Amino acid sequence: MRTTGKRNDVLDIVKGIAAILVVWGHTIQYFSVGGFDFWESSIFRMIYSFHMPLFMLVSGYLFYWTCSRKTWTEVISGRIRGIGIPMIVWGTIIWLIRSRQNLTIGRWVGEIVGIWFLYAVIISSAIVVTIAKCKVKSPPPAVHYAIIFAAGLIIIFAPSCTNVMYVYPYFVAGYALNEQNLLKKRKTNLLYILGWLILLLFYRKEDFIYTSGLFPASFQGAEIIRALSIDLYRWTIGFFGSMAVISIVQEISAQNTGSPIKSFLARIGRHTVEIYVMQRLVLEIMLAKGFEKGVFLLGKNHLAGNRLVYYTATLLFSLTLTSLLVYIAKFVEKNRLLSQVLFGKE
Repeated sequence: MRTTGKRNDVLDIVKGIAAILVVWGHTIQYFSVGGFDFWESSIFRMIYSFHMPLFMLVSGYLFYWTCSRKTWTEVISGRIRGIGIPMIVWGTIIWLIRSRQNLTIGRWVGEIVGIWFLYAVIISSAIVVTIAKCKVKSPPPAVHYAIIFAAGLIIIFAPSCTNVMYVYPYFVAGYALNEQNLLKKRKTNLLYILGWLILLLFYRKEDFIYTSGLFPASFQGAEIIRALSIDLYRWTIGFFGSMAVISIVQEISAQNTGSPIKSFLARIGRHTVEIYVMQRLVLEIMLAKGFEKGVFLLGKNHLAGNRLVYYTATLLFSLTLTSLLVYIAKFVEKNRLLSQVLFGKE
């Protein structure tokens, strides 16, 4: 997985899987209205135990190549163009749609930061590249990564810092895996898979980053221990789940080179930024609101009545929507100006 001369299909496939899981997770969440508590959904817990950590770990892994080949200025300008522009443009569109008569600067910033994964990638990239480019004499790897992890504490001063601090360690881990050439098939692959499955048995509602946040709300001893145990568990299961997916994709890719499923997933993986920003508008706002109104008019969520039917229907819907968003992204690519404006493409 260390080849840089051509596009890495394994990483694209992993990103494609993560993108589908993002859309499926949001579909389960928003289409469960009036039906059941999605926080208690076993499929939802499985997805959210690792899908954003996986995205962030791969982002860090890829960022190592960007960081090693370019100057600090080139890296930052590239991040602003390729990630900052989609954040601002799509955040502004969402702001105009949702705010209507209440178009305040605070709400505008909130909608931009609300596209939080891209926001996390920008902040993480800025911290890591600054540390990497400031090295006068290379310290031992352990010290180097400890400094990068410690530098992440500056995130607490950023708006909406909780989600960013949650995924920042995965970005650093991905960067380290590439720099140390550690992401390859090993005997530990089975350990990652089994470890994730075992840890998943203990996943509860309070373990979601969205329900409990990071760190204790106060400095009382019992609360500190409980909060840190949740954080440690959450970071661990996220890493094991991410490595389990990567291990499985590596193994399958080594044995099967011509699968249409692999091609489908790789194609999705090449447009993850576009999928992420578009699904926020199309799925999280427009379709979710429409579905909620439909449930209100019908008086019942008929889709959520049978869990097997519900998960099958939402998965098929997610695959369809993701494919449609990829089609839109590829269509926009044909117009250079539109591609630059909407998605920050060169």
